[in-house]
Amino acid sequence: MALDVSKVVIDAHDEPILCCAFNKQRNELYSGAQDGLIKVWDAETGTHIRTLEHHKGWVTDLMYYQSYRYLLSCSVDGTLVCWNDKGKEVHLVENMGTMFCMAWGERRKHVIVGGNGVIHVFKLSKVPKNAEGAEKVKALRLVTSVRAHSDIVKGVACSESGKIFSASYDKCVCVYDSERPKEQYVKYENMHDGAICQLDLDPENNWIITGSYDGSVKIWSHEGRNLDVFDGLADTVTGLCYIPSAKNYWITGKGKKLVAYDPRSPTNITPYVKETSRFDEFSVVRLHQSPNDPDLVVGITSGLTHDLVLWRVSPNAAL
Repeated sequence: MALDVSKVVIDAHDEPILCCAFNKQRNELYSGAQDGLIKVWDAETGTHIRTLEHHKGWVTDLMYYQSYRYLLSCSVDGTLVCWNDKGKEVHLVENMGTMFCMAWGERRKHVIVGGNGVIHVFKLSKVPKNAEGAEKVKALRLVTSVRAHSDIVKGVACSESGKIFSASYDKCVCVYDSERPKEQYVKYENMHDGAICQLDLDPENNWIITGSYDGSVKIWSHEGRNLDVFDGLADTVTGLCYIPSAKNYWITGKGKKLVAYDPRSPTNITPYVKETSRFDEFSVVRLHQSPNDPDLVVGITSGLTHDLVLWRVSPNAAL
């Protein structure tokens, strides 16, 4: 099962794009960039729909929660913003310090945010429309902050069982209990030779996936046991994602060359999919797999233009 390019949005931002998210219900793609802007695109036509403006610094991550129809954005300016799917600001959280990444915890309706050595755990609630006292209901409520790392937290994730994971430039991965994250967490040290800059989960196999400045991608058990190492990139890993429908990993680095791995073999399957998926046509530096659509992967390019590349699973294609 391979992925075909379904759309390319050319020159989506004037400055480098850092993150994206997908709204399956409205078939809209959101992109955030160093220009502080969030842009909304029609995922089928590539048409620009609207621009959301609030952040005064880089937009470092975006997350869309389908059940509430909320888009969340975080920034180096220390703000976390909750928007509705029509672009209206629902709630603003300020003065949280620089924020780098986000993840969603479905079990407890938690938004996990990674900062400078810290993770913040917020409870997300649906604000009622036109109801008495609705103005008193806040979409985001800070539950706790846990300072378990000594450097920037560049990856956070949450499993279906409720475990929270964080990865940091300090080369460590922390695993937290979502009910009492401050009191109950385990820290695994020296997971890589370089700073860890990417984190994802493989729920099919119950694995943690990490990417590092040392150029390697490693697979771990939830107990911190190293299961496999991929050393094929030879430079900083800048993007990785697990693709549920295809059951493989896509990885990219500073060299802007996409690589595909099948963890079941394990085998580098790039030679078998790069032509169908047109790997050589795009200088991809970041990857996003939407939790709202297991068949969609978005690549963020860097070069003369800052583009968004959308791939969709093609069940009729080879591998």
